[in-house]
Amino acid sequence: MIRVGAMVALALLLPLRVTGSTEVPPSQSALKALSRHFDAARASPPGSRPKTPNIDLQALVGVPFSAVRTSLGTPAKCAWVPPPELKGGECWSYVYGPKAVHIPASVYLHNGYEEITVVSGGPFLLMLNVSEGHIAAAKWLGQR
Repeated sequence: MIRVGAMVALALLLPLRVTGSTEVPPSQSALKALSRHFDAARASPPGSRPKTPNIDLQALVGVPFSAVRTSLGTPAKCAWVPPPELKGGECWSYVYGPKAVHIPASVYLHNGYEEITVVSGGPFLLMLNVSEGHIAAAKWLGQR
């Protein structure tokens, strides 16, 4: 009888373990990762072209656009309508990289010649198709 009583007392003294789901939803995880990567890319030296992160952009589908704006900042409207493979709703884009380097259009060399600098490419763009306030599609777009 004493053993049973001691076991009951011991069981009452042991802390109860409460199990709950502490798993972060894929959309929240993707937004946090994108925010970190965008911060690092924006802090890169001017003129650099950081590689896009390996993040599953499909995890953003269904996320409120307001959450993306909070994480990544103010987007730009897409320069063309409709953008490649994003249809319906609105198209917004984020530049993935530092601010552009100012390059003068031409430099006079004082020997009868002018020198021009031609820059090809540019930063990657995160293209978002927003429909009814939520992300409908997301993709990276590289510039050449």
